[in-house]
Amino acid sequence: MAAMDEFLDGLIEIESEVPTVFTWDEEDYSCFASGFMKAGKLEQSGFGIDEGGTIVVRVALFGAGPYPERGQELEFNGITYRIDSVTTAQDGTFFRLTCVNASRGA
Repeated sequence: MAAMDEFLDGLIEIESEVPTVFTWDEEDYSCFASGFMKAGKLEQSGFGIDEGGTIVVRVALFGAGPYPERGQELEFNGITYRIDSVTTAQDGTFFRLTCVNASRGA
């Protein structure tokens, strides 16, 4: 699992060099966020907000739990997002949280 160890070391390094946090369950967590965008999306009732991105966070930061789950909300950069999916690394060391704007249909 050398590649996974290197990824985790890189994630820890990013956390220290580019301090980015999200708030979940009233706690702040260091993370790596990518792909966050905001755009208009044509829907039946007109244009809606299409906003979201991905957050990568170490599982160790949550201790024994609880852990983020699909459907829960978090805050990032002052915007409330709903967790659309949670993917766990094969070695269980980090989560990838795919997030969408909380006002978007569930």
